[in-house]
Amino acid sequence: MERRLKKELLGENVYHASGSRVEWAFDNFDTICVSFSGGKDSTVLFHLTAEVARKKNKKFSVLFIDWEVQFHCTIEHISKMKKLYADLISEFFWVALPLTTVNGVSQFETEWVSWGKDEQWVRNPPGDAITDYKYFPFYEYAMTFEAFIPAFSKWLSRDQTLGMLVGVRADESLTRFMALASKRKTRYSSDLPWTTAGSDALYCTIYPLYDWKARDIWIFNGVKRAAYNPLYDLMYRAGVTMKAMRVCEPFGPEQRRGLWLFHVLEPEVWARVCSRVAGANCGAIYAEQHKG
Repeated sequence: MERRLKKELLGENVYHASGSRVEWAFDNFDTICVSFSGGKDSTVLFHLTAEVARKKNKKFSVLFIDWEVQFHCTIEHISKMKKLYADLISEFFWVALPLTTVNGVSQFETEWVSWGKDEQWVRNPPGDAITDYKYFPFYEYAMTFEAFIPAFSKWLSRDQTLGMLVGVRADESLTRFMALASKRKTRYSSDLPWTTAGSDALYCTIYPLYDWKARDIWIFNGVKRAAYNPLYDLMYRAGVTMKAMRVCEPFGPEQRRGLWLFHVLEPEVWARVCSRVAGANCGAIYAEQHKG
């Protein structure tokens, strides 16, 4: 662990601080893209980016990785946000391509591929989703999510500078805190801890919400009466703690804890999930015993 990592008080609330960071992004990069999952953090980031874009009379792009196994609430929320800010969005990349990610619910198949070729999908992607393997010149069938994101950023920047906005918070876990606060990482500037310089000089990853806490997210939603994923209301009713509420790829070591919600909230799709992904049912049973 690195030494002398300490918090520094900025003398302003996180809402104004994050707004200033988003403004900085628009002022310093030709293209802005929001990485959007439909979760609470990326939704707030979407709202903040839209606020600044409207004030500056600018537009931004959005990247949504559709993992195939998604709650209906999440897909409906993604569509709602896309429509809500249609006048500010230059491009909405709804990616429904085969991507490889961790399968933390099976010791025999430790990876799985969303939208796999010749597979019986859990659901069909929307008509405007990107499903053509040739859409991105860098795409390779079943490439990993970790390989896709930097390749996408490099492709989107092309001959322009790109600021990729990501809704990651340091207080989510020690791993994320270390990743965001680390003095060893390459920052865009030494005085901007909420940035990470890309491997290509044309793009930079920016974390405007890095010092927010979960309660700040919900205070924002309450004060602003902002749209958020109604899946969180269902999670609350199902007894999920605020800290355990996650919306992301479903089968990772941490994310699998929420699998039990599928057969509680959307039992009609649960059988398809179990048929689609090895170990899903066992993973859900085990996770339900440790969901608290």
